[in-house]
Amino acid sequence: MHALLGHGDPAVRVVAAYALGWFPEDAEGSLPALAALASSTVASTVDGAGAAADPDGALAATARVAMGLLGVAAEFDDPRPAVRWATAVARLRVFGAGADQEAVDELRAWASGVGRDERVPYLDGDLVGYATLVLDRLSAP
Repeated sequence: MHALLGHGDPAVRVVAAYALGWFPEDAEGSLPALAALASSTVASTVDGAGAAADPDGALAATARVAMGLLGVAAEFDDPRPAVRWATAVARLRVFGAGADQEAVDELRAWASGVGRDERVPYLDGDLVGYATLVLDRLSAP
């Protein structure tokens, strides 16, 4: 699965990152690769592996949520909306009620808006719905 993270087709890379988040027993090997994808930027058109960069943030967003599923949260260091959404999701997943207010506010903003991105596979790209689910989980007893 890790080999697919360097695939030339961005959609394949997204699906590979998504899949890795569901295998916590492989977290030690997956987290470094996911962290590299989570910090992919719009600065270059081609990354070090020769694969297309991530201008809209779908790959970085998917990697950040996968990291959150594996117990690691990134910082808010990327201005792309989908990546900010994913950072907030991961931070609430990892820190729960102890998550920072920036993460809570980010998801509240998403939950009150409209947003779909089918390139981000969580909840079939329903970023608003996923934000709402994460916030609901936070307020559950």
